[in-house]
Amino acid sequence: MARQSPWAFTMQGVGAVAGSLVLITLIYFAEQSSTDCGATCSNSEGSVTVALDGIWRSFYFIALFQVLCLFVYTPLLATEADNFSQVQMRQERRSGSVSTWRILWFYGPRLMGTAGNWYDRFLTLNLPLVLQS
Repeated sequence: MARQSPWAFTMQGVGAVAGSLVLITLIYFAEQSSTDCGATCSNSEGSVTVALDGIWRSFYFIALFQVLCLFVYTPLLATEADNFSQVQMRQERRSGSVSTWRILWFYGPRLMGTAGNWYDRFLTLNLPLVLQS
């Protein structure tokens, strides 16, 4: 696992560069690389909105296609690491040891404090606006 992590970060960088190049290519072929405020179907910035609509839809389709390929690849070809089975066995051993009341006893005061703080913040910021109207 430690050997694969540099590749993951490298592929993130490659994906950012490749995605930018694809987006620039789409903009170029949609003839939106320059602005023309005099065109009849241009918006106030000089871009044709129909062409820009096609650009972002195409870009989303390309990204969606890659994600769908990943969803198909993962269950069919990927294998689980040995550590996963060890962690799963450890979780099965510990599954009955913590009760719901113990969790609520530990997190309850923290949740109430957070909720009270947000409620107090809401009242102090919005109460003057409510009283004015």
